[in-house]
This record gives sequence, structure tokens and C-alpha cells, in this order.
Amino acid sequence: MANMAASTRFLNVDLDLAGPVDLAPLLAALARTTVVLRHEVGAEGEIASLELLRGPATVEEALRGFAAIVRRLPRPARAAWEQLTTRALDVGVQPGAEPHMFQLAASAEALAGIAEVGMALVVTVYGVDESSV
Repeated sequence: MANMAASTRFLNVDLDLAGPVDLAPLLAALARTTVVLRHEVGAEGEIASLELLRGPATVEEALRGFAAIVRRLPRPARAAWEQLTTRALDVGVQPGAEPHMFQLAASAEALAGIAEVGMALVVTVYGVDESSV
């Protein structure tokens, strides 16, 4: 039987943003509900990665949470949101030796909610941590 570290698990969902826009008003509006993991200026403008302040237990919870936050953005922040070229929710998965199959699900309603506010969905599966298998 493998230890818990060797189990495949859902890690979190990051909101990745990029575009030729000043992200300050948007990040300020998101400050009460998210934590900024990264914010920098790149070749194509500003980029940022955020997570929900309260880590979601499921992908569904994260998708619904981010969609609700974006729908409530004040006008200046929403204007910045609309100018972004990247608005992607990135689901992180850490693979392990067990279980044989691992599924993450999101309802049609949650997917429609993120589409409504212009977010894409990305899934990132990290490499197996050989020290835990």
C-alpha cells in the first residue's frame, strides 16, 4: 500500500492573467478574495497568477468561486478584465502511484459560469515526485 504522499491529488486552481493593461485596479479589487502568487511585467504586458484566499476543496468550488468574484468586479476592474488576452483557470494535479484512475469533475453550470466571464480552463499535471512513490 502506498503512503499518502504517493496518492494522486488535486492541488489547487490558479487564475492566470495576462495582457497589455495595468493590472493594479483589477488586483486591488480581487485582494479581499484572492492571494497574488505572481505579478510582473512581461514582453506582452502585465501577467499575474492568483489563488482563492480560501483554498477550494474541489475544482467545482474553485470554478464557481472565481466566476462569482469576476461577476462582482467594480467597473474599473471589469474594464481591465475585458482587456486581458489571457484569463485562464489552471487546475493543478499532483500524480502519484495510486489510485489507478483519478478524475476531477466540473458541472455544466460551473463551466458555463467561467465561459460567461471569458475564462478558459487549463489542466496542469505535474511530474511524479519520485521521492514519495
